[in-house]
Amino acid sequence: MLGSIDDTPIVLRRVVYAQAMQRRIIERAVGIWSRGVPATATGDQRSPELSARCVTALAIALATLIPQMKHPLFQEEREWRLVYTSYMTPDVVRFRQSGAAIVPYINVDLTSQSGPRAGRIPLERITHAPAPEPDVRKRALRELLNAKGYPDSDVSIEGSDIPLRSA
Repeated sequence: MLGSIDDTPIVLRRVVYAQAMQRRIIERAVGIWSRGVPATATGDQRSPELSARCVTALAIALATLIPQMKHPLFQEEREWRLVYTSYMTPDVVRFRQSGAAIVPYINVDLTSQSGPRAGRIPLERITHAPAPEPDVRKRALRELLNAKGYPDSDVSIEGSDIPLRSA
């Protein structure tokens, strides 16, 4: 656990791209969950309230795992994600539009607190998404970095090798 917001944990997880590994992770989580389900949550004598709590527990467990899974086409990214479960603190969650989707996010301060990079995120490299004009994207990123106080020599900018979708 890296930290918390209102005592809710933030966990750093490596993204899993291999579908077989993703399946194993989900199957393991469901197996652990099913071994913990009391008999009174299933069968003819089940308690509807207990059944609902058990299903909610599984949904929460899976919701914390899903953010670490991504399609194998993106494995070049070697991404890590901060996973924050905000079930008890919905006021912390913000939303943004991305294409046709609404994406939830939270603000997390990742800036260095001291040293030559104080007040800045300790970036070393940026790999940008595929673009029809990658030089324009690279130039815009460089200008953004300069405006935020990053000298040209501090951060390298590379383009992704993933092919650009034409749709």
